[in-house]
Amino acid sequence: MISTMWNLLSTLPSHSYSLEEVLLIFSSALSGTPEGRLAELERFAWLDLVAKLQELFPKLKAITVGVGYYVDNEDPVPYLAALRRAPGLRQLEEKGTVLLHMIPWQTYGLVRPLSKC
Repeated sequence: MISTMWNLLSTLPSHSYSLEEVLLIFSSALSGTPEGRLAELERFAWLDLVAKLQELFPKLKAITVGVGYYVDNEDPVPYLAALRRAPGLRQLEEKGTVLLHMIPWQTYGLVRPLSKC
């Protein structure tokens, strides 16, 4: 999935390279256990991602990393804590380069899918 993201970003028109802010939203509803999802956030190569984005967009001032969640039954605190435990990410947050947010999917009009009966 990450290689697909890089391919898409590399096809942006040249005027896109003046972007100053990027928002990335990851799903907290990935497969696996809650503990597995938290571990995945912690071990993701965040510093590599930030470096590549800064290289691709030289005028980039802020990268917002959001974790999408459903308001009705998900606690965002563990996800933010996992992101802050990821190597180097907290330091980038303190510098203001990276902003960490929990973003309710409803913000984007995405409601929880109905479970199959």
